[in-house]
Amino acid sequence: MVFEYKREADNLFKHEKTGNYSFESVSFSFRPAARQGWRSLLPGQMSVRRGGVRSMIYSSYTTRLCLLGVIGLCFLLGTVVSATQVSDSHGMTYFPADHVWNVPVNDLPVKSIGTYWIQNMTSYSINKCGGTGWCKGLEDHAWVYDEIPINWVDSSTPHVPVAFRANGPPNGNSDWIDAPVTATSKVQTDNGDRRMIIVDTDEHKVYEFFQMINSGGNSWSCTGEFVWDLNGYRIQPNDVLHPPYGLASVNAAGVPEIAGLVRYDEVQAGVVDHAVGGVIVQINYSVSWPGSHKPPENNQAWSRSGEFPDYSQRMRLKDSVDISSFGPEAKVVATALKKYGVIITDRGSLGVSFNVEQDSRFSSLGDLHTLSLSDFEFVDESSLMINSSTAQVRTSSPPVVTPVAMFTGNVMSGTPPTTVQFTDTSTNSPTSWAWTFGDGATSTLKNPSHTYTTAGVYTVSLTVTNSGGSTTRSMTNYITVTASMPTPSPTSTPTPTPTLTPTPAPTPPQISSNFVADNALIIVPTTVQFTDTSTGVPTAWSWDLGDGGKSTLKNPSHTYTTAGRYTVTLTVTNSGGSSTRSMPNYINAIVPKPTPTPSPDPAPASSIKVTTPNGGERLKLGTSQTISWNYTGNPGSAVKIVLLKGGKEVGTIKDIWATGSNGKGSCTWPVSSSVPIGSDFAVSVQSINQTTITDLSDNYFTITTARKKYNSQ
Repeated sequence: MVFEYKREADNLFKHEKTGNYSFESVSFSFRPAARQGWRSLLPGQMSVRRGGVRSMIYSSYTTRLCLLGVIGLCFLLGTVVSATQVSDSHGMTYFPADHVWNVPVNDLPVKSIGTYWIQNMTSYSINKCGGTGWCKGLEDHAWVYDEIPINWVDSSTPHVPVAFRANGPPNGNSDWIDAPVTATSKVQTDNGDRRMIIVDTDEHKVYEFFQMINSGGNSWSCTGEFVWDLNGYRIQPNDVLHPPYGLASVNAAGVPEIAGLVRYDEVQAGVVDHAVGGVIVQINYSVSWPGSHKPPENNQAWSRSGEFPDYSQRMRLKDSVDISSFGPEAKVVATALKKYGVIITDRGSLGVSFNVEQDSRFSSLGDLHTLSLSDFEFVDESSLMINSSTAQVRTSSPPVVTPVAMFTGNVMSGTPPTTVQFTDTSTNSPTSWAWTFGDGATSTLKNPSHTYTTAGVYTVSLTVTNSGGSTTRSMTNYITVTASMPTPSPTSTPTPTPTLTPTPAPTPPQISSNFVADNALIIVPTTVQFTDTSTGVPTAWSWDLGDGGKSTLKNPSHTYTTAGRYTVTLTVTNSGGSSTRSMPNYINAIVPKPTPTPSPDPAPASSIKVTTPNGGERLKLGTSQTISWNYTGNPGSAVKIVLLKGGKEVGTIKDIWATGSNGKGSCTWPVSSSVPIGSDFAVSVQSINQTTITDLSDNYFTITTARKKYNSQ
């Protein structure tokens, strides 16, 4: 079976003039597996072809999982700072222990909007799959994307220049440093990203390249080079040419690829002590720390209304997810997903993917595929950030909030013996409990049970404590135990009936209104289930649900149909009085932003496009330079060509020149000694008759008197 679908190529460098990203057709073919790979849930074997190059293979569910670039989900995985880091088989550690990638987040609070994001990611994956084909039923699953090899070198490897096809010096989106690349350096070959990672064990640096191509021997060229000091905390700076987008790296978030790559040797050692880089189905048009890059504003492929997480948000595998049956390799990675989480570095096709080093020795990662988006939760890591210009995190834990004591009992009255099950409902995570039950008995359990054997009215108190302090809650006359009346024995001799003094009615327990909703952030129309959690045995309930809805049920449900923020109020009553609790803006009902319908492409118009020089060239005074351009439509018979420096016109190259023929034009420009030197030049070609039809070089080029070498630190 062969089918095709269109996939947005994750091109990390936008075409600066148009803001467009490239698209390509991906073809999948399924056939029986010829050899054992990783165990998969998919039938047959799948090979992926991008641009005619086979990218990777899925094996059948009777084999092992050998997956998963299938949908182009180029995933990387991802608070107290780790005390130590484990060195790998090369004696390397990757960034300091207090680097944001290397700190545990299993104790950090959950980000409240994360459930909303997970729901939207799941729905988006299902809609994108369309309910047919190989992806049906697997839309929100986790995937393993094994694609990037690692090259290790030392000081004996010479550093050589790498040419730039785009984004190069002097003002491009890259570092420009000679690198320890060799003719046999391994490069990603499954798709057009062609990333290369080189770790220098003596320099303690990693060199990462994007779209790396070998031209023969040790001659290489790329469209991006990024050098990371493994002892540092670098955050990519703003893009000097195109602020405020920020610089990318070999991934779209602008973070180091090596930091989140799951390496074979660490899995075999039994511990992954860092976050895993990851790719999700859709991204919001924004970026969070420690990322630096976001796509251009005129690209419509990204969400802009907050339904999805930003680049560099972190999620973790829920602690409740059972991984006990996972194979040994998958269990090591899943444990890291719980402790360190996943930092989102890019946008992919379905669900969530984890980036793993390309190594044929992996054999039991397939169990990760059983995880789904609902097994994850987003983490609030704001307490870690020192400032947005460094990846170093705070080494001290955030202050612990004093707990607030609260509790309930399942029985409030009875006759001896009466057993009451008490439940702690305190907030802010207490670590110890001290109960007094009013009859002299005590307990230090969190949720104790106590039996009252004597009639009486008892006040119950709970003191809760953590490292932030303690508070006490006392419920006066909370438990009422009433003695049963004895039955008189019959006698043959009539006796006067004694006059009994009636026992006063017990004082009703103090009442306190409280409630919860099963979902406070909703997309209309949605039905919300409210649950009364009041204390003191209420006998009547009066609800005001904020949008005009009312109820006298104990636990009502209500459907909200209009977007807005609604205040919910509950008044509870018993014979002892009443209590009211109002929660302002408790229900947040929103309408999801509709997916815009793309407008049809406009008819081609007249245009001019400069092709040479177009950025990155180095011209010498006293030489000649060919200026060339393409044109469409009818821009007129003549053009004017000018030289710009720093965006300002500094000279006329051709005051009037023929536009050209057959869609192409050119002229020769003698670069005279009167031209100033510098690194921020561009040429402009403008129609004389239609001055709005014009174009200039995509990036700056340099004019110099002699060759210079530029190094970016």
